[in-house]
Amino acid sequence: MANTSVATFIAIWLPVELLLFGIIALFVTAPPILRRKKLDPARAQLKSLRIASPIVNTLVLMAVVAKPYLEYLQKNNWDPGILPSELELPITAASIISVYALLGAILFFYFCAVRNINVLSGERLRSPYSVLFMIVPISNLVVIPYLEYFAYQRSRALLAPKHASKIRAALLVGSAFALIACSVALGLPSENTSDAPRYDPLALLVLTVCTSGAGGILTTRVINGTFEAQEALERQRIGDFNASAVGVSGRGRWFELAKLYMVALLVGVALTTAIFPTLPSLIAPEYLRV
Repeated sequence: MANTSVATFIAIWLPVELLLFGIIALFVTAPPILRRKKLDPARAQLKSLRIASPIVNTLVLMAVVAKPYLEYLQKNNWDPGILPSELELPITAASIISVYALLGAILFFYFCAVRNINVLSGERLRSPYSVLFMIVPISNLVVIPYLEYFAYQRSRALLAPKHASKIRAALLVGSAFALIACSVALGLPSENTSDAPRYDPLALLVLTVCTSGAGGILTTRVINGTFEAQEALERQRIGDFNASAVGVSGRGRWFELAKLYMVALLVGVALTTAIFPTLPSLIAPEYLRV
């Protein structure tokens, strides 16, 4: 009886316990628990993110569509419905591969990013192995946004302290993570057992694609910002002191502005679908059937 009570208590409070585990994990992988010692200059070498950054960005954009699509298949008894039969297998296979590839790419990118911050700072500010806690369920609700914020804001602060706003960094990372978390929540199995649920599988697909797409675009801004700052710092280390500010060219600014408009459009489509859930089912047969 006692063992049953303990097991029931653990099961009920497991989400809270995992959240606390994530907070403790972040605490023990940083000073003062992690010894803050100087790094050996002979071993303090930067790991370039030049290859990892575009790969992660590509996988993010693939996964924000692939994951909602796989959730749609699961809720629709693995019947694609909206796709031609000859495209079902390759699209499904590519979706599964992209989701798992993204997980490995994200871990590698942030491992290198955190390690580079230690190298550029000349001391251990955080263990790069803390990124492994990103894969712990529920704990990653704390770990992922914090490590993204740490890598983004600290990289930019090392390059241009006056332009590295903590508030803007927190808003960017928080918005990206909130949209992706919303997409994950929409993709969870529904507990509504009524004959006429409010949202059919296609409406949920549109909602998850739009929210994850908007979150993915903002996530690529975080990844690019981290990469660009560390790339500029690396050029400074080898003598290119003109790389002293975080910024983009005129064409780059227009591209970043276009991405923000796309985020607004996706959020608008998601809100419209949330208000009119039957709209996707009325439009899809006319434009997606072959």
